[in-house]
Amino acid sequence: MEHTPGPWRAYCLGSEGYQVRRDNDGVPAATVKESFTERMTPIVYAMGGSFEAQKANAHLIAAAPDLLEALLAVYQDIEIQDVPGGSDELNFLVQQSIKKAGGEA
Repeated sequence: MEHTPGPWRAYCLGSEGYQVRRDNDGVPAATVKESFTERMTPIVYAMGGSFEAQKANAHLIAAAPDLLEALLAVYQDIEIQDVPGGSDELNFLVQQSIKKAGGEA
């Protein structure tokens, strides 16, 4: 099962919600919007590609909170240990990914 390749970025659609698209060509991976049900539960619509790609995208999106939690733990570990000769590139990548998840990048 192969998901839509990244990197992905969230784009605001105004009152229509957000769309997650690939950075390089703008191909949509998913659209997130509020439903008009009693609970106003956000709805994620898988976009484009085969059913298998949509399924893989859904699993990747569902794993995002766990992935962020793991990345935050890695970042804390890097900061606490302050390993001499540690990878500045890895540290930068971890920081940028956390910022992106928080909508800062």
